[in-house]
Amino acid sequence: MKSSRHASAPRPPANADIWVMAGQSNMEGCGYRREALKPDRRVWCFDLKNRWGIAKDPMHDLINSTAPVDWNYRKAGAPPEIKAKGDKAIRKYWVDMNANVGAGLGIAFGAAYATATKRPVGLVAAAHGGTSLEDWNSNRLDQGWESFYGAMMARIQLAGGNLKGILWYQGESDASPELSATYAARFTQWVKAVRRDTGIPNLPVITVQLGVVTDFNASVDGWNAMRQIQLDLPRKLANTAVTSAIDLQINDTIHIDAPGLARLGRRMARLALGLVTKKKALADGPRVVKAVAHLNDRNFGETDLTITGVTGAWQPARGIHGFSVLDAAGKPHPSIGVTTAFRHPRKPNSIVVRTNLLPKRGDQIAYGQGLFPICNAVDEADMPLPAFRIKI
Repeated sequence: MKSSRHASAPRPPANADIWVMAGQSNMEGCGYRREALKPDRRVWCFDLKNRWGIAKDPMHDLINSTAPVDWNYRKAGAPPEIKAKGDKAIRKYWVDMNANVGAGLGIAFGAAYATATKRPVGLVAAAHGGTSLEDWNSNRLDQGWESFYGAMMARIQLAGGNLKGILWYQGESDASPELSATYAARFTQWVKAVRRDTGIPNLPVITVQLGVVTDFNASVDGWNAMRQIQLDLPRKLANTAVTSAIDLQINDTIHIDAPGLARLGRRMARLALGLVTKKKALADGPRVVKAVAHLNDRNFGETDLTITGVTGAWQPARGIHGFSVLDAAGKPHPSIGVTTAFRHPRKPNSIVVRTNLLPKRGDQIAYGQGLFPICNAVDEADMPLPAFRIKI
């Protein structure tokens, strides 16, 4: 695919590893600018004006993007009363709306990755808030800059260099029962298309399991389903990895705050390093693989969770929040509730979930369910326990 839009100097060093930032607003970055990380001279960004420079937040200046798709989407998303006043009013609306936000995860990702590899990093900005997976449909490649997928591929081409992978945070716009039901198949096809169109058959793709939302119009079933789909992706698609945002704080109804995005960037860097270096321990992250329930010496139920991919011990040692008990149908259990959860006293990479009664075979232990769960379990590398459900 050819493009008439050209990159301009300066450029990152020739040995820079290139990673694409794609998806919707939490990849775009909506943290407060006053909390943004300072630029790091090892981390570069190919911005939406198709220029290389040292990465500085905000990296996604959508209103001044050279891609028509970015402006058209912003124009369509303006309130009717603003649209009625014309393009100048629409531009001012979005500039004012985003005046104080724009901090993202890119600098943290790049700095952590550069420290580990001793190589500079180039980030290609391609995300756009509010987009669905359908908006990123790979069948629109021939639309070029008029489509999100076409614009992303054109930017990859213009950026040049050593493309290493895709950083993808998207799914909020598909977190309904209807759309989530087909998301796994659609996203698998999207990844295959990216690998085909870049000519890199095993191109790494790092994804994020959805965090929390306080918009009560959101679908509880849809968000739960989407998180499970995202968690299962690496089992079904080679050279992909997923971390979670379930424990991170938000600064409005849905957007992760700047400190949380910095943590997320470092988590994604760890997974990226695992895929690039083929170190499975880095690429996997924590995963619950077994749940065994028993009575303790006071006749309370205790379920021991066996968890792989843990670095060191779980934090905090006690008062781990976010667990619940579901019945065999996956509904909140009518009579069994969690009283506390804590690090296993003899197995620091395991967690014990204590309940008022003993769960029975077929019941489920869950973590991070619902729209706004309070979750706080991380290992010593700050890799989070992802939202999950597992049968006993």
